[in-house]
Amino acid sequence: MQIAQQLMPNGMSAKGEFKYAITELIKTYRLKRIIETGSYLGEGTTQAIVDAMVGDEIVYSIEVNPRFYEIARKKHKNTSINFLLGLSIERPLLPTDFTFDVPENIIVDHLDHNRELLYKQEVSFKVPDNMLKYALEKVEYQPDLIILDSAGHIGCIEFKELMKTAIAPFYLALDDTNHVKHYHSCQLLDERGFTKIWETSEGFGSAIYYIE
Repeated sequence: MQIAQQLMPNGMSAKGEFKYAITELIKTYRLKRIIETGSYLGEGTTQAIVDAMVGDEIVYSIEVNPRFYEIARKKHKNTSINFLLGLSIERPLLPTDFTFDVPENIIVDHLDHNRELLYKQEVSFKVPDNMLKYALEKVEYQPDLIILDSAGHIGCIEFKELMKTAIAPFYLALDDTNHVKHYHSCQLLDERGFTKIWETSEGFGSAIYYIE
């Protein structure tokens, strides 16, 4: 496995190709009901959504870190985005095993000796949980676009929870597909024969699928 911090020591948010693809997808298909996880600082896919908005969209953006939530919310205070502070999945679903069965070329966060501690710190805030389900309820479980980009150790868990409840058709955008976050998510999508309409290897990889 490769270590994310060694490849990109300054961290990262969604890069240019993925941001552009999200904006163009929303514009082209006039997508109105949009949910994203992992707002971070509001500069990545959140900004991509804003760049495509015309004013009648219903958008929910979920962030677990209170400081990041406030930064993103203030940055986009003049938009209609509904920022939600909380964990996207139910707290009991958080993993307890931080060893990953992935190929050598797949990226993982943190070195072995402190991975568990640092991953737990990413989500150890006293905030509500199960916010992805809350957002899905708000759009009657019929989203037009879901963007998943939460913490690396919960990406596939989040994906599986989404696929249990969201009603097709919808577009699904995954960031960090060459990373443990969504490597297995992509495997599952490909095995089930869903159409991949776009992908890039920029950053840690990204892809967009059409779920029907």
